[in-house]
Order: sequence, then C-alpha cells, then structure tokens
Amino acid sequence: MGLERKMFDVLYSGKKLLMLHLELTNKPGALDNVLRVFSRLSINVISVSAVGAPDEATGDVTLIADVSNMDDIRRLINELHLVNDIRRMRAMVLTATEYL
Repeated sequence: MGLERKMFDVLYSGKKLLMLHLELTNKPGALDNVLRVFSRLSINVISVSAVGAPDEATGDVTLIADVSNMDDIRRLINELHLVNDIRRMRAMVLTATEYL
C-alpha cells in the first residue's frame, strides 16, 4: 500500500464521500461555478479530475467530496441543478474504502 493511500485511509476512514461525474460546458468559469456551490455550502472537495479538448463543446469532471450526512448531499444536488453549465450529472455515495 502506497503512502498516498495510507494517508487517505487515515484522513477519510469511516466518512461518507460523494463522487460526482459532471458533463460541463467547455468554457472559462464553468468549473468555478460548480466549485462555488461547494464553497457556499462548506463542503470540502478532496479530489478533482477534469478532461476537455479545446475543440469540444463539453468536458468531463469528476469530483470527490467529504460529506457528513444526506442533508448535505440533498442541498448540494439541489443547488447544482441551478448551475447552467452542467449538462449532465451522476452522483454516487461511497466510503473511502470503496473509493480506493
């Protein structure tokens, strides 16, 4: 087991994580609009992966967030539905062990 995985296990053991797969409009500020929702709700994003070719209309983003309860998840999803740059969204709740 690598050092990075050991640290992740220690920090997030027993916590609920939310994995979000988003298809975003490929334009400046789109990801920022999404991350502002997390900030406004005080939800910690622990991982972001984004891929988008310059000539494509959309890009794919995967976010992993530390969520404390289902109410946080509901509020987050409800607010994300208001972000115009999101074309498609899939969400999955898992534990740190399931993520790794």
